[in-house]
Amino acid sequence: MSEVAYLTGRARLAGVMGWPVGHSLSPRLHGHWLRRHGIDGAYLPLAVPPDRLEQALRALPALAFRGCNLTIPHKEAALALVDRATPLARRIGAVNTVVVEPDDSLSGDNTDGFGFLASLAAGRPDWRAEAGPAVLLGAGGDNLKPLLTADKFLSLVSLMIVAFGIAFEFPVVLMFLLIARVVNTQQLRSFRRWAIVLIFAFAAIITPSQDPYSLFLMAIPLVLFYEACIIIGRIMKR
Repeated sequence: MSEVAYLTGRARLAGVMGWPVGHSLSPRLHGHWLRRHGIDGAYLPLAVPPDRLEQALRALPALAFRGCNLTIPHKEAALALVDRATPLARRIGAVNTVVVEPDDSLSGDNTDGFGFLASLAAGRPDWRAEAGPAVLLGAGGDNLKPLLTADKFLSLVSLMIVAFGIAFEFPVVLMFLLIARVVNTQQLRSFRRWAIVLIFAFAAIITPSQDPYSLFLMAIPLVLFYEACIIIGRIMKR
């Protein structure tokens, strides 16, 4: 196993920006492979507060960094700060990889979705999209990234998402109101049209990008949950 014993003045530099960044295993992971392959370089943890993200990114060329990765909470904000971004990064609405180009400009990309698909292929090589719906648990924007990346691999049926962070809380609150008799099924039915408008408005605010695909991906489960609450309320005679 070849290893570089020390860094030279020509060392290639990269790192991961986050706030906080102490939780990240990326420096240890990349450091291992740099040593393993005898590469004269270092991958550093870069603790950057949100209000200094632009300053930190613009400093990369001056500090001779080849680029960096981004973790919480910088991925969405970085999209507006790079000089150019790949179509995939713009569709996802976030950047997790920044490359310093030869002219010192910054290019942004997103590899989160590909990482998800690679993990899925490694863990379940026999999985096929045609087998049925795919469900992602969680309401964070990261949960949409694999789906926005995987649309060429997943069938429409497999893109029925239940975002159980936000989408689970929504029907729970409605059911509580029904059980407590704060509202009744008739009221929910009469409010249905306005509820759908509000759901889509809410989805437009929290989706990581502005394309209609992401909007419907978040809104449709909420609409279905609302309808389910009406049906359950009728069964319970509320």
